[in-house]
Amino acid sequence: MPPGDSSLTLLLRRLALLPFLALAAASLVFLLVNAIPGDPAVVRLGESAAPADLAVLRHSLGLDLPLASRYAKFVGGLVTGDFGFSWHSQRPNLDLILERFPATVELAACALVMALALSFPVALGAAARRGSLTDRLVRSGASGVAALPTYALGPVLVLLFAVNFGWFPVSGRRDPFSWLLPALTLAIPLSATLVRLIRANLEDELLAPYLAAARARGLSPARLLAKHALSNAALPVVTMIGLQLGSLLTGALVTETLFAWPGIGRLLIESIRRRDDPLLVATVFFFALVYLVVNLGVDLLYGMLDPRVRMEDSR
Repeated sequence: MPPGDSSLTLLLRRLALLPFLALAAASLVFLLVNAIPGDPAVVRLGESAAPADLAVLRHSLGLDLPLASRYAKFVGGLVTGDFGFSWHSQRPNLDLILERFPATVELAACALVMALALSFPVALGAAARRGSLTDRLVRSGASGVAALPTYALGPVLVLLFAVNFGWFPVSGRRDPFSWLLPALTLAIPLSATLVRLIRANLEDELLAPYLAAARARGLSPARLLAKHALSNAALPVVTMIGLQLGSLLTGALVTETLFAWPGIGRLLIESIRRRDDPLLVATVFFFALVYLVVNLGVDLLYGMLDPRVRMEDSR
């Protein structure tokens, strides 16, 4: 089968699976949110509210309907692009999410660029000095940094660069440099993970027979790394970057909350705090949808970069 046909087949297969995966994610989110203990009407009006007022609020929110009816209404709304209305703001959930999404994309993109800028030079330098003290220090340091949780790293960066030196703002998105500390909080552990992966892949490639032949032809170590080993070692890195991008877009809850970054991660935390169930369900479903789309893009990109993947998927 020609490469173009196999790529198209791969795309059609992934697109055909996407609605079913999205529906499964939406169903799971809906059931989990409705399993949260407590009465949203009591949370909104308080425990001292009159029973009549609670009954009116439950009816206006649709909480007096059976769970199956609410689920059918929820799924029917998603099919038509209706994510429901927020109980707190009385605005369409999709509008609230789309207002916050550009801030999350900006933060994730900055963090990914910073992580790549940090990881590739360090990994290339360590791979060029295999077995040296520098190589051992890089591998040990990367293992330690990769284990740093963002909820611990973020406050350290704030205390060091915002409070002590006053170089950057503590929170918000108004200042031109306000993105730097939250992006760095996400980028440092990610860059350590990428350093380990790139370094390991380069080591495998440098031991490959085709590089021994290229070395015998007189190619310099720098050219061997940059032109031959790095291009082949980059394929697993593409997958890792795609998965990490999905995580950055959907998992920056702590970082956005810590730095008061107005993204959808912070919106999710706000919906939990206010017990805004429709917004909570819509936001988590949007997270799942973004993750599925990003993974689809990674699969397609990997198939374009590696013809063997297209051949296997077309069988």
